[in-house]
Amino acid sequence: MLLLLLLLLLLLLLLLLLLLLLLLLLLLLLLLLLLLLLLLLLLLLLLLLLLLLLLLLLLLLLLLLLLLLLLLLLLLLLLLLLLLLLLHHHHHHHHHHHHHHNHHHHHHHYYFYYYYYYYYYYYYYYYYYFYYYYYYFYFYYYYYYYYCYYYYYYYYYYYYYYYYYFYYYYFYTTTTTTTTTTTVHSVVSYHVTVTDQGEPPLKYETRVFIKVQDDNDNKPTFNQRLYRLQVPETLHHGNDIVVFQILAWDDDEGLNGEIEFEIRRAKDDSDIFTIDPESGVVFATDDLTFGDVHHFVVRASDKSPSEPKRSTVKVRIEVVERLKKSPNPPKFSVPHLMKRVMENDRVGHLIDLIQAQDLDRDELFYSIVVESNSDIQHIYPSH
Repeated sequence: MLLLLLLLLLLLLLLLLLLLLLLLLLLLLLLLLLLLLLLLLLLLLLLLLLLLLLLLLLLLLLLLLLLLLLLLLLLLLLLLLLLLLLLHHHHHHHHHHHHHHNHHHHHHHYYFYYYYYYYYYYYYYYYYYFYYYYYYFYFYYYYYYYYCYYYYYYYYYYYYYYYYYFYYYYFYTTTTTTTTTTTVHSVVSYHVTVTDQGEPPLKYETRVFIKVQDDNDNKPTFNQRLYRLQVPETLHHGNDIVVFQILAWDDDEGLNGEIEFEIRRAKDDSDIFTIDPESGVVFATDDLTFGDVHHFVVRASDKSPSEPKRSTVKVRIEVVERLKKSPNPPKFSVPHLMKRVMENDRVGHLIDLIQAQDLDRDELFYSIVVESNSDIQHIYPSH
């Protein structure tokens, strides 16, 4: 007992040590995370500092450019002052030494200055007149453009009003005079009259013919939601084994109402079943072995060229044992049966329920046997 207690104590101590180690590891991880966060913060701060430095550099460049511009302006002013001083000095010197000649020169200079001023004034007047003419021309062009735009807008508004009035009148006449129900491929005619509001009012009459076409608004419909079949085991002797027929219909017209079938394979199913795309007859291309259960999906699609609609149905086929010996054959209650059907009955319409009796109480399978003088091209067994 003491040994056991000692062992338990040792185990407890080991567990405590392990827990302490785990706690230390967690603390180390937390410290590492904190260090990473601090590094990220430092990187962000460095990026901010770099951005601030870039902004400062840009500001310094702008200040340098401004200083350069100011220096250029100062240089220009100094040059102008020097030119003025030189001109003034030259004029004063000529006035003291050559008064007569200076008087003549002064008169000539004044005349040149007047001519220059007059020429400048004339140029300014011409420029002002040209600017005024250009402005007037621009105003006239703008006014003409505005007038043209206004006229176009008015014309567009009138056209829109006329179109709206015609549409309203057409809609009003068609909605108030339509009392018949249109069907597919029917042709409906309307008498349309358009009248304006002028003096005198003018009108125009015409007849509109509308051909109603089918809209693919129906999906193919199967006669059963789920096909659960039991078929007897059968050996494949070269010809495909007819298993059963899938029936479906579509209430649309033309290609929108024609159906074609295809089998969508299951991942775990063998590839032994095919289907006739037009009739929906399912064939077995290999032996049907007792005990096998097959699952697949059949998809029915209409033949619409633009947007075909599709429906699917699940099929479960269980292969059952075929009885080798049965002393009593099944019998029908009546030897002959006559039934009438309408030509417009939909596909899958129930004509009659035929039942047979078997004294051995075996499971019965039904099939249609084609006679030699019949127009039927297929045999469609059922269960």
